[in-house]
Amino acid sequence: MARVKRVAILGSTGSIGRSTLEIVKARPADFQVVALAAGKNAALLVEQAKAFRPSLVSVSRIEDAAQVQAALPGVEVVYGGAGACEV
Repeated sequence: MARVKRVAILGSTGSIGRSTLEIVKARPADFQVVALAAGKNAALLVEQAKAFRPSLVSVSRIEDAAQVQAALPGVEVVYGGAGACEV
């Protein structure tokens, strides 16, 4: 029995990040998304977080962090370079 791999995805709203999430979606028994980091596409990040339920998300701008936090109660939201490093 294989263990579930816990993954953090940097650039989750970009093309490679979206493709990676498609793989995770297709193999839910194999992967668990624990963290997502995005640049400026806060709306898509919120959608992704609702779908994959990570415990931590990061955005690049502080002004987006408040919007994301309001949309994702119970999820830790960080921002900027330090936030991406935390992810």
